[in-house]
Amino acid sequence: MSNLAKAVIAFAALAAAGFLTGMTSQAHAAETVCTGAAPADGVLRGPVLQVEDSATLCVALGATPDRWVRLTLADAPAVNPIQRASNTDENPRGTLMAVAFSQMVDCRLQADGRALCALQDGRSVGALLKSRAAWVAGKDWR
Repeated sequence: MSNLAKAVIAFAALAAAGFLTGMTSQAHAAETVCTGAAPADGVLRGPVLQVEDSATLCVALGATPDRWVRLTLADAPAVNPIQRASNTDENPRGTLMAVAFSQMVDCRLQADGRALCALQDGRSVGALLKSRAAWVAGKDWR
């Protein structure tokens, strides 16, 4: 079984058990289950299996959350802290869900610890977050 298949199965099991944290009604981001360390070379490739807020996602480097690396996007649009965890018609977390959730990404860590990520077709995740189509699709993510 491939690592991707194992990661997807692990994600489904965790979601079914209710261990994945999602949006909160408070103005703070959910606690992460992603506890993996980034590779020393700062280059990651894997599926996005958790989106915490409008700028934070987890890239799976293995089947279990201890191999999922939490990344903050360097080029995500700025939003205020209340919007970041909101579940309203303006849903910046939903926009990131619509763009990146379950997608394979290639990410490179920057010196400041934030990351630049791209989908397999080369499109920047941060740039896609600024598109009207992503915003409209993100409104439906709850």
